[in-house]
Amino acid sequence: MKTKKLMRSQKGFTLIEIIAVLVILGILAAVAIPKYIDMRTDAIKKAAAGATSELNARERLALAKWKLSDGVGVYTVTGAGLDTKLGPDWCKDVAIISGSTCSFNGRCVTFTIEAGNEATENTPATWTSSVAETDCT
Repeated sequence: MKTKKLMRSQKGFTLIEIIAVLVILGILAAVAIPKYIDMRTDAIKKAAAGATSELNARERLALAKWKLSDGVGVYTVTGAGLDTKLGPDWCKDVAIISGSTCSFNGRCVTFTIEAGNEATENTPATWTSSVAETDCT
């Protein structure tokens, strides 16, 4: 008689409750993991866009300096004489040149430069970047 009272007073989860919790956790993981992977890719793309904006700002600054220093000759840009080091996260403090590929958080980012309109001397070069969809090896 005493053993029956002990069994009824014991608290715990039933097998069905445990299975229900595991199913809910599985559904949450199935939804959350792809979102996390997309967030990582988006973050790398935004970091590359930020680096590209920085390079473009440096190009505009180089054009302004050229104009203020007599503007002799035709303004040519291909990153020559321009500081294109982006920091320790990009190319390990190596200057970026057109067509160079850097690894950023495991993804390959390629930077390219297109020369501006040299005839008018008012258009700086434009940097662009592209991020590889898969990790670099």
